[in-house]
Amino acid sequence: MYLNFVNYFRATAIIFIVAGHCFFISDFSFSSDFVNILVSILMGGSSFFVFISGFLFYHVFYKNFNFYKFTHKKVKFVLYPYLIMSFPQVIFYIFFGNNIQPYFRPIGDGIVNLYIIPFLKYYFTGFGIYSYWYVPFVMLIFLMSPIFISFIRLKLNAKLFIIFPLLLISTLIHRPVGNSAYGVIQSVIYFLPIYLIGIISSENKTLIYSYLKGKVLFPLKSWTSYAAILKI
Repeated sequence: MYLNFVNYFRATAIIFIVAGHCFFISDFSFSSDFVNILVSILMGGSSFFVFISGFLFYHVFYKNFNFYKFTHKKVKFVLYPYLIMSFPQVIFYIFFGNNIQPYFRPIGDGIVNLYIIPFLKYYFTGFGIYSYWYVPFVMLIFLMSPIFISFIRLKLNAKLFIIFPLLLISTLIHRPVGNSAYGVIQSVIYFLPIYLIGIISSENKTLIYSYLKGKVLFPLKSWTSYAAILKI
């Protein structure tokens, strides 16, 4: 069964992410606690994508999960495009831009230190095109899929017992600042509980739907209502 609401959720996440990035180019003033909270929510749009990924992992892949087929598909449709699209920028950085980030500067002489190690660093971190940081992170998540299969088979109390400490750890370490090899690992630790919450939500979606039925307000569900609100 295809869940059409996921498309709307993805669209909302994209809007949040674009809005969050606009703060840095608009000279926006962070003038109050309310504005800071709003900015934090908008800049947290990546969490929505992680939640969706966890939700769909259970809904689409769990029942007939095959690790080889799952990873092969992700390599074909996620990793390969990433490697191809990043290549020109990575090459440019290696030959002309290694001084932009100290982490990527060569650590010695020779082909390995001057080219191969920086090449691998750029690809592993997604720094070739900065917004590609999500791909190395999510590929690590995909490789952890057997762990998530075991997680799904646990009882709900055990799952919550795992998630709550992970949420605490995530809150303490927060998202990584800048891209480094450690940043990718930190992203996995930070977003992992969100992914697991997505899995649990998918498992219990019928219960969640029944609880929310009649309690969710959609004031903008049509242009007519939108126009009425704006009095146009």
